[in-house]
Amino acid sequence: MNTHSCFTRIAVPLAAIALGLSLPALAFARGKLNLQETAPFVRDLSVAKAVRSECDLPHEVPNYVRAYAKKEFDVELVESVTPHSRGQGLAMTIVGVQARPGGEFTGHKSITVEGKLWEDGRVIGTFRAMRETRGTFATCGSLRYDARSMGKDIAKWLKKPTMDARLGDAR
Repeated sequence: MNTHSCFTRIAVPLAAIALGLSLPALAFARGKLNLQETAPFVRDLSVAKAVRSECDLPHEVPNYVRAYAKKEFDVELVESVTPHSRGQGLAMTIVGVQARPGGEFTGHKSITVEGKLWEDGRVIGTFRAMRETRGTFATCGSLRYDARSMGKDIAKWLKKPTMDARLGDAR
């Protein structure tokens, strides 16, 4: 162990205690992220009725983002994120779904989501994310797999957000 890392291991906790912070508080000194609890379908998006009612994509996408982002952020699900929200907030909208109900032999399935990351009233990042699968699971299973992969993509992007990012299979 070099001298620098030894110093850091001892000095940082001692400094936290001197400032009146407990060690658990220091452990949770991560960024806070307000995450919109649903990613609604964009108005007039054509999605099969069975897919809309059975797959629960508006909740699946944010839940996977939360699952992967909570490693780096203190994530709080909120009803909505607006320019007037305090701190960092991520709002997402489902802008594309390609899936016919009926199982694994109904062609490829995909989800496309657009998102905006706000910080204290200004947009600090935007993305378009897409994930697609080809006939390996039933319809909702395929879309859930896509949502999970997309959740990883978005969580990774949140560490270093950029404008107009293309995530996953998005072009």
